[in-house]
Amino acid sequence: MKTGKISSEDNDCASSLRDTLSEIFDLDQPNQIVLTPGILLGLNILLGGLSVNSIVVSRYEYYDDYHFPNSQIHSFDFENVIEHVRQYSPDVAIVSLVTWRGKPLPLNNVFRQIRAALGKHAPLLIADCAHAGAIGFPSMNEIEADIICGDICKWVTPSDWQRNLAFLWFRDRILWEKAAQTFRPYYLATSQERTHLLARWIDPYEVKTVVSWLKERGLDRSRLLQRSQHNMDLARQLSRQLGLPDPPESSILWIDDEFNSNILLDELEQNGLAWKPPDGGLRILCRAEEQPALKLIANLDQENVDDFPDPPVGCL
Repeated sequence: MKTGKISSEDNDCASSLRDTLSEIFDLDQPNQIVLTPGILLGLNILLGGLSVNSIVVSRYEYYDDYHFPNSQIHSFDFENVIEHVRQYSPDVAIVSLVTWRGKPLPLNNVFRQIRAALGKHAPLLIADCAHAGAIGFPSMNEIEADIICGDICKWVTPSDWQRNLAFLWFRDRILWEKAAQTFRPYYLATSQERTHLLARWIDPYEVKTVVSWLKERGLDRSRLLQRSQHNMDLARQLSRQLGLPDPPESSILWIDDEFNSNILLDELEQNGLAWKPPDGGLRILCRAEEQPALKLIANLDQENVDDFPDPPVGCL
């Protein structure tokens, strides 16, 4: 437990991080951001506080009934989303902006349909934007969700940083006030300064490390948008070299087992840029600023490489 008043230095760093998240992801009201060690952890605590009993998710989600043990989970196809929502009358709908396999989803269209069909009876709409960086960091203010979930360590900080530092953003003031009440016992979760004993939550060292790294690198939204263009170039080049049947829709390449035997893939996996899930297949995060990836893709324009600083020592 943290004793006494919240550290002013910790609070300033957390406030700086919220401002940075607001700028990078184009979000209003940075004070309505909850910092959390992970998206799933934050969602489970939030949904418990809101007494959520049922959730619908698209069939492309990373999360399923295993991840929300206290709620009934139903998955839907986009073709019959309205019928599905009407059938189950869920409290919450969760849809990813980009799936963990790299497929962009028509999130706004789905949410618009639900709102138009159900009006005030629509479920709480949650957008999982952990992989927003894979499609160029679209403005999150334009995403028609009640809650935005994000992870700064997915496409901003070096890919091998496991900082356990995600966030939830709340569009509606009334919903935010409910969330702030739920998260107020946790250290640095919200911007509210207090004198109560606080449960350990966000590691202040992690916050300071990320804030310092971002300042040193001068990373802002404009620079990240440029970097995303290079990521897509890398994804297209790698897709061609691997002989994949379809051009990539994002900077995440998903490779089925039939294409999963290539010396280049072995090298990417050894360098931590590719991951083989237990059920098969292989996923590659195409991040052009990561030096091993650049060395492996011989056709990448060297001018693009020099545009970006080297990662810190110990990182890819």
